[in-house]
Amino acid sequence: MALDEFATILKARAFVSKVNPTAIPVPMEPYLKDVQAMLRLETDMGPDEAGCSITLAGKRYICVNANDREERRRFTICHEIAHIVLGLPSDHKAQPWWSAKRPLAERLCDVFAAELLLPHDLFQPVAEEVVVSLVSIERLANDFCASFTATGSRYAASVSTPCAFVLSENGQVRYSSRSKALIDARAWIAPRQEVPN
Repeated sequence: MALDEFATILKARAFVSKVNPTAIPVPMEPYLKDVQAMLRLETDMGPDEAGCSITLAGKRYICVNANDREERRRFTICHEIAHIVLGLPSDHKAQPWWSAKRPLAERLCDVFAAELLLPHDLFQPVAEEVVVSLVSIERLANDFCASFTATGSRYAASVSTPCAFVLSENGQVRYSSRSKALIDARAWIAPRQEVPN
């Protein structure tokens, strides 16, 4: 079976269910233990290098950029775990994270990472309780120690309220995440369209 976004979400949720995190923010240690990887914080990575996973002398390591903010390091750990669990090759230098031309494997690992960082069973009930606002997303991001972008995208995909989280650059839509209500209503936000004033 070819791996797509839906299959990736199912695999990530099965992984989360097996590890069974109960704390917010989700601790990374149980995830690392499950994939038998040790964490290494690297101080010599460049600003455009988030991390990688390597095997040395039969031991698996997930290396992350120690200079990145904590929420970025946590996402990178989860992204690298995704490469391990899904068995997908790394191609981190191909395109920026928001590019539609970015390799499918990298996009699927981001989907997997968001599921680990903001697990559905922990995130969705909390997200449903807050008002749809950027302030709510910022508070959730702080609580889950995740980036505003990952949290906003996850928020829109998790709540029943009709809403969307849209990222734009230079006045054009680069990425959008829609709630189930918008998807069911066939509301579409086209990439590269001009953002209305």
